[in-house]
Amino acid sequence: MNEKMDDGDMLFKKSLPILPADNFKSLHDNLAALSARALIEFVSEGFEKGRIDGEKQSPSLVSYCSKITKNDSEILKDDGLSQILGKIRAFSPFPGAYIFFGSKRVKLLEAVYEHATLRITKVKPEGKGEMTCK
Repeated sequence: MNEKMDDGDMLFKKSLPILPADNFKSLHDNLAALSARALIEFVSEGFEKGRIDGEKQSPSLVSYCSKITKNDSEILKDDGLSQILGKIRAFSPFPGAYIFFGSKRVKLLEAVYEHATLRITKVKPEGKGEMTCK
């Protein structure tokens, strides 16, 4: 560890693809399962056998994300389709990307992008439960 953000050597690394259907929850769950398996592998294969070689991180890949606020998950009229889909996937199921429909907040929980069209498939209107968009 050192004073810089994401600058220390990596001792072990695993990756997994982010699928088009993934959202915050599915990615969280997949990474948690991968992390558990990776920790066991690191301890048994690397640490116990003394095979730990640090790998420098590329400074060009380091990024910083400020604290996410509720306003960040609002879908704005100027947002492009890919930005809208990104917000829906990033904030689903919590806190939920949202729009205002009249004076009511409607969370957009699921969407698919097909044939150059964004189709909202699951919503949660204010004061109601989750439902299909129909």
